[in-house]
Amino acid sequence: MQAAEKSLLIARVLETLRKISGNEAMRLEADARERFLNDMVDSYNTGYKTGFDSGFDSGFDDGKKEGDANASRRMALNMLADGVPIEKILRYTGMTSEQLAALQAS
Repeated sequence: MQAAEKSLLIARVLETLRKISGNEAMRLEADARERFLNDMVDSYNTGYKTGFDSGFDSGFDDGKKEGDANASRRMALNMLADGVPIEKILRYTGMTSEQLAALQAS
């Protein structure tokens, strides 16, 4: 925006403010509009933060579960390689026999 355009815009804004401040009905309408816009911004920000926090928590929980499952699979593979009995592997890793069988097959 050029300096001349900025000056023109500032002049328009100042003229509008003069009109509003001298007219009670316009001032009340402008105040109501400002409160409405502020409420809309607050609602948006609250919704955004709530959604972000919820998504972050959900993603964190999913990542932790996936990390725990990967650790259990690695531990089970190491235990299988060392000849540890299946019952102990299932107990120590928390895996089901189906999960362990699928891991062995892969």
